[in-house]
Amino acid sequence: MSAKNMDRFKMVKSKPNSNTKKQNPNSDTLQDKEQLQALHTELEAKENHLNSYAKELESLEAELNKKERLLTDETVRLRAKEQELSSQQVQIEAGLPGLVAKELSAAKKLLEKQRASFSEQLRQFETEKAELAVKESELKRLEVKCQSDFAAERKEFQNSLLELRQKANNQLDNETEARKEELFRELEKQHQLSKQKLVQELEGTRLEAEKQLAERTSAIDAKVSENNAREADLQSREEQLDFQQKLYNEKKEKLNEDYAQFELKIAKAVQERQAGFASEELRMKEECDRLRASLDSSNRELSLYQELKQKLNGESPEKVLFELAAYKEEIITLKEELTRRPEQQVQQLFEQAKLEKGLLESSNEALIYERDALKRQIKELEDSSFEAEMWQRKYESLEVRRDALERVNSELQQELDRLAPTAVNEVSREVRLEQINTPVVSLNEEQKQQLIVFDKSKLRNEMDWLDVIYKRCDEYGLKFNRRILFAFHTALKVAEWSPITVLAGVSGTGKSELPRLYSHFGGISFLSLPVQPNWDSQESMLGYFNSIDDRFDAEPALRFLLQSQKECSNEYPGLKYGVNLLLLDEMNLAHVELYFAEFLSKLEQRRGKKRGDTPCLDIKLGAKDGIYQLPLERNVLWAGTMNQDETTKSLSDKVIDRGIAIHFPRPKELHSRQTLDVLPDPEPMLHYKEWRNWVSISSQEVPEKELKKYKLMVEKINSCLSSVGLALGHRVWQSIEFYMANYPMVKYLTDTNTEDTSKLNKWLKIAFEDQLVQKVMPKLRGVETRGYGKINCLDPIKQLLTDNDFSIVEDFERAYQFGHGQFMWNSAEYLNNDEAFSELEELPTGELEGSADE
Repeated sequence: MSAKNMDRFKMVKSKPNSNTKKQNPNSDTLQDKEQLQALHTELEAKENHLNSYAKELESLEAELNKKERLLTDETVRLRAKEQELSSQQVQIEAGLPGLVAKELSAAKKLLEKQRASFSEQLRQFETEKAELAVKESELKRLEVKCQSDFAAERKEFQNSLLELRQKANNQLDNETEARKEELFRELEKQHQLSKQKLVQELEGTRLEAEKQLAERTSAIDAKVSENNAREADLQSREEQLDFQQKLYNEKKEKLNEDYAQFELKIAKAVQERQAGFASEELRMKEECDRLRASLDSSNRELSLYQELKQKLNGESPEKVLFELAAYKEEIITLKEELTRRPEQQVQQLFEQAKLEKGLLESSNEALIYERDALKRQIKELEDSSFEAEMWQRKYESLEVRRDALERVNSELQQELDRLAPTAVNEVSREVRLEQINTPVVSLNEEQKQQLIVFDKSKLRNEMDWLDVIYKRCDEYGLKFNRRILFAFHTALKVAEWSPITVLAGVSGTGKSELPRLYSHFGGISFLSLPVQPNWDSQESMLGYFNSIDDRFDAEPALRFLLQSQKECSNEYPGLKYGVNLLLLDEMNLAHVELYFAEFLSKLEQRRGKKRGDTPCLDIKLGAKDGIYQLPLERNVLWAGTMNQDETTKSLSDKVIDRGIAIHFPRPKELHSRQTLDVLPDPEPMLHYKEWRNWVSISSQEVPEKELKKYKLMVEKINSCLSSVGLALGHRVWQSIEFYMANYPMVKYLTDTNTEDTSKLNKWLKIAFEDQLVQKVMPKLRGVETRGYGKINCLDPIKQLLTDNDFSIVEDFERAYQFGHGQFMWNSAEYLNNDEAFSELEELPTGELEGSADE
């Protein structure tokens, strides 16, 4: 080889070596950076994927919260709908009385219109009557003219005129009565027709309303059931959502744990990778140093080889170049192997994570399947538990029923053992009557003699007897108005027409004390019977047959009535010849018609019958002993007290017609009672013959003129009552006239044949005024205090009372105010005006002559 070619070979050999020495370190660093960047990019992608999964979980949680809010809103809406349906049902129920009131108002307006038309016809009739009166006055004028012009024919013309006038008046009266009867019949017929029509319309309206109410109720029930079903569905959905939420939370927690573990694995892998990179970099540096050392050694060897070749003088340059290319290829192979090693490790980690994910998903599916299986097992266990609980409850109920039947069987066996002796030992009728004839009132020997032996020479004056009662009550500490005492005494005397006397008024004014002290200081046998709210038949008052104990359980009232029919002897304190008073205390706590109706009917039948022919009550002593007839004799007087509050019942017209109601006034001055004295000894027994001597069985002793005047007043009041559909019967006037005849001062003046008619008229007026309050004013209860009822009924009666100077006008005006638009008599202030009784202190105390009824 020439020298020139040798230099060129050296230059080529030196250039690649220098470039290789400069480029190898830079290319290795860039490749490491790229590998690290790719690893960070992959990690960021995985982190973004995890963030997207977390966002997806948050969106699912937001959707779940939204469904929960929708469920809450739906629940609120259903509750509002249910409240709306309830309010509609209440409105429907509340609208039915309004509809009935509307129909009643329309019917009432129709009746008012018909009544106005009939009133118009009556006014036309009155107009015709006035025209006839004008014609009559014209006839009188002609008569006067005829008397002045035709004196000779006056008498004959007057007679004919009187006959014509009488015929015209009779015809007019007949036509008037016929027309009135016709109008009243037509009015009554129209009233009945309209009433029937109204009842039919109301019944139809009621049926239609009930039908609509039933339809709406069924619709409401269907909606309620639908709402309940929807609510149950929603509740089940809510439970499912809760369960899904629970699963989601568990899954989320598990994913968080997996994510944390994955992050730990990634961090550990990164740390391991970084440590591997560092060790690999160190190894590569060592390898580079080794290669450099190898290259240096190769260069040295090459130089040595060149030197050797030069020395050998036989080597070609192509062979040397071929060896260099082989070395370069070996270096490139080593570099590629160096770059492939990190990518393979990452790929292996990814494949390993993917495999772990598949394993986790398969494990999750297995757990889900296992969870569903466990749910099915739990449901089966719950169903079996519910069925077991149901059978347990059924068993317990059967146990309770068995215990109850055993107790009932034991009680029945005990009752059978108790009744066995009574079934064997039957009681006779005489023994049973002897059991109920136990006396209630005991008498001492002196009282027995007063009833057994009646001394006519010791007949007492009625006024003296009442005066003793008045003064003894005052001495005892209770002061009663004389007028109330006289009214109570007179009401008991006219028991033939008004069998029961009712005392009403303010609590604490002495309603119960007056009958007790009246009997004690008057020598009358007395029994107070407190009425119970559960009385619903006369057995509650008298007693009943006890079939269990095989005896008649007699109440004190029956034993008192039996004692009042037995003659008095040394062995038995009979009260047949005495006067007896039975008080029904607070009689309106129960309905009077339920337990006292047969008494009222029998006592009314007693009127006009002889002694020994009085009606009897049937007392059932038992199935084998038949019926015992209890006579209702006149020696037993009946009274009652009543309160007016929310715990009591009002008296019916039947009781008011057959009784006398005395109202106690509100006390103007409260009397003190400084000492509570012991009740003194009673007065001598009042014999029934002595009582009958004070009772007038005829009203002929009262001047007919005075009775006619008061009868006319009652008829006018009755005419006013007819305008509002009310009326007074014959029994009312009969009771009034006999009350007036039996009033103590009236009887005293008529028995003494007094010539002072003004005094008699004054006491007759007082008695009549009492009866107006006791018998007439209760009939006005419920009349409207304004409008038609006030103008046509109340105002004329008030004017009548005012014109005749009665002292009850003030109480009449108060009755306008107490009833809230209706007339309600509830006061007795007129009784406080006792000026007329001041003269009783000056009456003579001599005894009246008279004989007793046998």
